[in-house]
Formats: sequence, C-alpha cells, structure tokens
Amino acid sequence: MVGIHSGRLVLNGPVWITAVVVSRDVVLSIGVLVIHVAGGTVHPAPTRIGKMSTVFQMLTVLAAMGSVYFQLVPVFVTKL
Repeated sequence: MVGIHSGRLVLNGPVWITAVVVSRDVVLSIGVLVIHVAGGTVHPAPTRIGKMSTVFQMLTVLAAMGSVYFQLVPVFVTKL
C-alpha cells in the first residue's frame, strides 16, 4: 500500500485508505491541540466506541488490501 522505495514515498493501491487513516489522526491531533491552547488538559481514556472505530478501520484496510491482492475488485475502483 504505502512504502519507501529508493528514498521515495510510493503509494500502491487505493489512496483513499491512506487518506482516511491519516486524516483521522490529524483530526484527533488538532482537537487535542485546541483543548491544550484553550488551557484545558486532555486525559484520553479508551471508550467502547473508540475501540469499535479502530476495529472497523483495521477491517476496512484489511478488506481493501485483500481485495487488491486477490483481485476481487475491478482495478478502476482501487484508483479512487
């Protein structure tokens, strides 16, 4: 999916998966930064919905990787 080849970042497969994973982390980081700048403190604790979100995110990534590997999805879908 994402790798480094000869010192260059290479994206193989659907770019939207990378965008989903990175954007989730960026949104969480911005939220923590805003709370910190506002003078609050952040004490993150795992919640059931957060754990479910992580499970579904990993299942989505595994399904996309498997569909590309086993060629279960037409190529034009993976180029979105």
